[in-house]
Amino acid sequence: VMDNMELKDSKFQTAVEAAAQNALFHVIVDTDATAALLMTRLERERLGRVTFMPLNQIRIDENVRYPYSSDVTPLLETCISYNPKVAKAMEHVFQKKLLARNADIASTWAAKVQMDCITLDGD
Repeated sequence: VMDNMELKDSKFQTAVEAAAQNALFHVIVDTDATAALLMTRLERERLGRVTFMPLNQIRIDENVRYPYSSDVTPLLETCISYNPKVAKAMEHVFQKKLLARNADIASTWAAKVQMDCITLDGD
């Protein structure tokens, strides 16, 4: 995931890392068949473990509604640019994440809209 996105500003790095957590290190592939081939090779050559994100298997909630507020904004739209080819993967990781002005606002909005709210400091 990390190699398929670019921060719009370096000030967003901590927030994006906190929002994505380990998903930053997942590997995006086109299909589950590709993932299976790669997994077989990794196992055969004992190269370690990787979590794959096959684009053909990712299901996105099409009905996500973001709040209109100067206090919070969709993290995906605000902080990250990416190739449209990997949009499903980016939405899977970041779709229900909001960037909030501070921790109090984040707490209030998280409860209100049932989304994760992250500050620039990663809180």
